[in-house]
Amino acid sequence: MNLKLTDIHCHLLPGVDDGAKNMDDTKQMLKIAAADGIERIVFTPHIRRPWLDRPWSKVTDAFEQVKEYAASAHPGLELYLGSEFDYSRTILTEEPHQLHDISGSGIILLEFKPYDSYDRIRDGIQQVQMAGYDVMLAHIERYNIMLTDIDLARRISELGALIQVNADDIVHPHSFKMRGYMKKLIDRHLIDLVGSDAHDVKFRRPELSKAYETVKKRAGAEYADYIFGGCADRILKR
Repeated sequence: MNLKLTDIHCHLLPGVDDGAKNMDDTKQMLKIAAADGIERIVFTPHIRRPWLDRPWSKVTDAFEQVKEYAASAHPGLELYLGSEFDYSRTILTEEPHQLHDISGSGIILLEFKPYDSYDRIRDGIQQVQMAGYDVMLAHIERYNIMLTDIDLARRISELGALIQVNADDIVHPHSFKMRGYMKKLIDRHLIDLVGSDAHDVKFRRPELSKAYETVKKRAGAEYADYIFGGCADRILKR
């Protein structure tokens, strides 16, 4: 496979959420990503009410600004727009226009609260699926309940949802429990995609290469290539 290292989940758009604060931050983060070997970036700004009540046009305007800059500063870097949707039962019925998929693929990057139960996560995924979308579950390792039983990840996969993890949690897991969990996810090939979930230039950087090498060493190049680029190919070419 011809790997295109793809950041499927990040917060690099300037001034739209808790990621890049301004265009200077975005420029620095794009430089870091390019230096790390990332060739495709999917911008996934948060959609979360009432914290982020802003018109979607603010997001699309920022995206166009970044695309214009990147065309000259980082030619060849492919940029796409999606969102990270914070699940709530009511927003799907009250404001369905708030759902924005990944680059027209019909896939919603869906996140939950760290303390949510498995039942809520399962029901939320199914509700979004019944609304006509496919689901990518954001950073499965960040939900406390998931760390208690690796079989829950298999159940999520059997629902038809894609499973995404954060690169930094592969390289620098926050606890021994998470370290063991990430190893099990890799060994059982339960991960579909890896994203940086980058928010800044210091602590949450847009980098994937170290995580790629970690997975490659543990599970082989074929699987590493798939979760760092191959699965994204299928989504972005829909």
